Amino acid sequence: VKEVKSYGIPSRIIGKPNGRVLLIDDVITTGESKLEIIRDLQGLEVEVLVFVDRLEGGKERLGQEGVNLYSVITKNDLFP
Repeated sequence: VKEVKSYGIPSRIIGKPNGRVLLIDDVITTGESKLEIIRDLQGLEVEVLVFVDRLEGGKERLGQEGVNLYSVITKNDLFP
């Protein structure tokens, strides 16, 4: 279990119940930590936005669960 960060917004969910959620994070690797959060959001339509996709299967893993992932850049953009 990951340690809760002592900074940022303390609530895990901001928004209206039974709606759409955009989960924003800095990086995605395998997607497992995102799925932990998404499981808490049952009944909501969830999409994920990250700054960097490390291209280690996260997009595919989220896709298996019906979740769209959008990234600003990928590891290959940073290190061609």
